Order: sequence, then C-alpha cells, then structure tokens
Amino acid sequence: MPRVTKLSKWLASSVNTVPNRSYRHRVLKETSGGWQEVEAQLKRYFRRAHSDAVRRLRRLATGSLHPLRRKKSFSDPAKNYPHALDLTTLKGYFGEVISSAVAESFDVCGHNDWEVPGFLFRVHVGLFQKLEAQRLTGGPIGAPFGRTGDDSLAFRRDDSGAITGVLYCEAKCSAEHDTSLIADAHEKVNGPGPLDVLSIIEMLLDSREADSDKWVDALRTYRETLPHGIIPRFDVVCYTCGKSPTLNPTWMDTKGPHPSYKPSGRQLESVEIHLLNVVKTIRAIYSPEGWA
Repeated sequence: MPRVTKLSKWLASSVNTVPNRSYRHRVLKETSGGWQEVEAQLKRYFRRAHSDAVRRLRRLATGSLHPLRRKKSFSDPAKNYPHALDLTTLKGYFGEVISSAVAESFDVCGHNDWEVPGFLFRVHVGLFQKLEAQRLTGGPIGAPFGRTGDDSLAFRRDDSGAITGVLYCEAKCSAEHDTSLIADAHEKVNGPGPLDVLSIIEMLLDSREADSDKWVDALRTYRETLPHGIIPRFDVVCYTCGKSPTLNPTWMDTKGPHPSYKPSGRQLESVEIHLLNVVKTIRAIYSPEGWA
C-alpha cells in the first residue's frame, strides 16, 4: 500500500530513548494546520485499508465486482461499511490503521523500512453478521464484539523480498484518556503472535497489488520459521487519545516499559498520539463521501 508520506506534517514526533535498553517512547502531537496537509492522503490510506473487506463482501454477494454485471436488485452488503458503524468500532479501526501509518512513516523501533502488506478487516465476522441482520430486519447496526487476533503487522524485507523482521502492534484509541487501555495494550503484546499470517496470505491471494505474489511467498516462508526462527519480532503499543496530560508531558513512562509488559528480550516502542479532537478526526475520515 502507498505510504502516508505527509504524516509528519500533521504529527510532530518526539522520541525518548533509554541508553542500553530495548525500550523507546515516542510522542506524536497534532500540529496546528497540519490536518489540511495530510487529510486527502490519509483518507485514501484508510479507504485502501478497508477496500479488501468491501471487495470481498460484494464478490460474495454477486460473484462480480463490476457494477454493470450486478443484478438490478443487488443488495449491497457493504453499503453501510464502514462509515455507518458505531463510534466504538470506528475508534478501534482508526487506532489499527493509524498505527500502521505511523510504522511506515517513522523509524519505529529504530527502523524506517517497515511495510504493511494489508489489513485484516475481512475477518471481523461478528460485524458482518450485524450488517446482515440490519439488512434483514432494519434498525441500527449496533455495536459488535471487537475483532480478535493481531491488530496490525508490519514487516521488513531484504532486496530479495525475504522477510527480515516483524513489527507486532497493539493499538488503542480513546476520545479522551483511559489508563486501562494502555495497560491492556501492553498486556496483549506479551502474547505469542503473530497469529494471523495465514489470514494475511488469504487476503493477498485476492489482492490487486502488483507485488502480492511476492508477499505471499515471503509470508509462507516466514511462517515456517516460527516459533523458533531467527527473524526478530519487535513490539509496538500505539495509544491514540484526545486529551493531553497536564501534570507530566506524557501518559506513559519514558524510561521503561509499562508494568503490564513482561521482559521478553524484544525491542518495545510505546507510542502516544495526542490529537486535538479524536472524534472529529474519525468522523472526517469515515464520512460517507467516498466509500461507495
């Protein structure tokens, strides 16, 4: 997927490093006037992130993605996806996608060549059941259970296309501030992931991207190295909030990991994204225009 090359014009980065330790802390603060610089590019990035799920729904319902080949009575299963979803679900989606954009735009865990091959919104089965229930009965969509599995994954590749590193990301998003989300995110990155490599491969097999076949080969090879391979895993917690701290400059400790994070020998970077208005930003990105 194309990167959000102008993200740094919207989010100013400040990194706190601890000498001789495998921990970094980063704060990304929204800059005044930066939204206008990045808005169009960021909206395209989010739409591409959800495009696989949209295509899959329409293909399953009609057997074709071409609008002229659809039946006149076509009932679009994606007509309310994702823009009409409840705010809680959209906050979760926003956190996952923005964490991937951050990984590709900043030197997370000391590397600036992370790549995100795709997103796993197609496997949010509970949500699609809610959408189908709405089609059958009418009424509101309601709030589905959150999607299980990996929030987002990024990879490093060498010149031959082989995977040389994996970035395991846990993302959280709060309209204000919620310390429990920070604790939960650090707890979850203790897990044995990545768990969704096969789901990414399935998504890539349906992809229109030019290098999807190379990604499939690389991911299959990488999966065979688990769990004892030499390809390093890096961890990142990405916490987006709409309230900036007042007593301290950051919500998270800049000198060491959160107590919920267990020593693993892996590099951890904890990222705070301080936005001026989280809900307004989400509504702008997920406005109905452009999702048809």
